[in-house]
Amino acid sequence: SLMNLTDALSKADFLFGSNDVFPHVNQRESHLAPLFDGNVAEYIASRTTDKDKFLRQLRNKVKVCPKCQKSNGFTLVTCNGCGNNISTKQISFSNNVFIGMIYGIGKCPFPLTISLRHATDSILVFDDLLRLTACHLNAIPTSHYCPDWRYLLLKPREGLELLNSLQKTSWEVIKSQFLSNNEWKKKIFKDSTKYTMEDYESFVSYGMNYPPSQFQLHLQVIMLPYLPYRSYLHKQNSWEMKNRFFPIDYIRAALKSLEEPYPLREDTPVEEIITFFQGRGVYYDAYIQETITRLDKQQDLLEQWDPKDFTHLALDGGKATYKIDTVNNLALKEEEDLDAIQIGNIADPITMSNYGRPYLSGRPTGGFYPFAKHSLIPDFAHIIPKASI
Repeated sequence: SLMNLTDALSKADFLFGSNDVFPHVNQRESHLAPLFDGNVAEYIASRTTDKDKFLRQLRNKVKVCPKCQKSNGFTLVTCNGCGNNISTKQISFSNNVFIGMIYGIGKCPFPLTISLRHATDSILVFDDLLRLTACHLNAIPTSHYCPDWRYLLLKPREGLELLNSLQKTSWEVIKSQFLSNNEWKKKIFKDSTKYTMEDYESFVSYGMNYPPSQFQLHLQVIMLPYLPYRSYLHKQNSWEMKNRFFPIDYIRAALKSLEEPYPLREDTPVEEIITFFQGRGVYYDAYIQETITRLDKQQDLLEQWDPKDFTHLALDGGKATYKIDTVNNLALKEEEDLDAIQIGNIADPITMSNYGRPYLSGRPTGGFYPFAKHSLIPDFAHIIPKASI
């Protein structure tokens, strides 16, 4: 069946099947050889001391989605990669990719190459493989092992310094590498020339997930607008679940409210932490609601995806797919519907974003952490044992 394209676009949930017309921001060159040319198990076997400590750092507690194989936070009931129900999936262990990067391990089991943006001996900033936007970074500390943001509460002053450092470094990367590229900026942002640097900084969402999918503290640095399928998902609120995403301003306010360390246990649920800080005037619900409202407004403000740059549009959450004919202003129903979610979630981010750019023979490139650690990195903070009675 045929539809007028203008009508179809007004009803469409998202565009998909992106053409290769998006400018790319190439990564910075990094070391091409790993410090240890082997996998995680071989690395642990090679250590002469502290094998148990390396093992503890190099594994995550996760739920692996049987549909898309993504490692999800162990409290999740829905896969945040494909939306599949994982409520009955058992918890298992996976390799801690970020710690593997810090030790310069070669593979786990896939090559542990990094789409590198910035590296010092204490911070690593890189493109997120599972990007939600055309500029989506992770920033991690590399001098200490810190499984998740809750551990910052054990050292509030140092935690605040670390948080500020990760945010400042990430913003410098965006400013110097992405926003200096006018061709990229013009393609990604509607009315790109009218915004100041302060405006652009406000379009970046910073925060941390709990539980994380990788057990090394990492700041999610997400610059809007969302890619088309992710914009649709955000409107359904499925990735930014309450009590999972913690905006940086909330974590910062919580740390500032502490005069002494928070009595964290390894299994302290975030709900308990949220309640504790409510008692100190730091309201998580207000922070997460403000974040979601701001993201909605900014998405509407910045999004300018052009139907000419895509082959198809999806209706009914991707259950009905139409081929886009911009010449005749028509949308043609596909006899056999395409897997719009698979294309929108996996294929389109490859074309539209910057992970692993420049490509070599159609494959992403990457390197290894130039300051890879030769010995065990210390814990950022230790859980305070309960006093025996």
